[in-house]
Amino acid sequence: ANKVSLSFEAVVTALNGKSKEAFYTEFFILNNDLESILIKGGINLQDYPSISTYGELWAKSRKNSFLFPGVQKNIRSMLLDLIEKGEGRRVRTDVDGAANILDIKEGRYFIIGTASLGKVGVTWSVPISLTLGNNKISLTLANCSWSL
Repeated sequence: ANKVSLSFEAVVTALNGKSKEAFYTEFFILNNDLESILIKGGINLQDYPSISTYGELWAKSRKNSFLFPGVQKNIRSMLLDLIEKGEGRRVRTDVDGAANILDIKEGRYFIIGTASLGKVGVTWSVPISLTLGNNKISLTLANCSWSL
């Protein structure tokens, strides 16, 4: 029974009180936050004068790939590279915006993902400490790193 698992849901409540789930959305559970991964991967925010954070860059490059050629693909392949090196897990949410990861090592992680909710999108890079048993967290507007 000494297993570590993680369940989370990504749900955004709009100003009008309507909830929208980040359904069928890819998330990465990694040892580092989005910003440090992308800086290390050689993405420089100074190359994008209109953008102030890495979370914004990811959401906007997903929404308007033609304005940011190759960026979304580049970010995703950096994240997938880390997964392939065994530094984390990749998961896709279900129709309710929920996901479960069974059998992950104890420790500190970041839940990283971007969803096309709202006008542009929402990006998360949320720190979490996983301990024995089932760890639960909700991804919301309150703990996102960027949203519009």
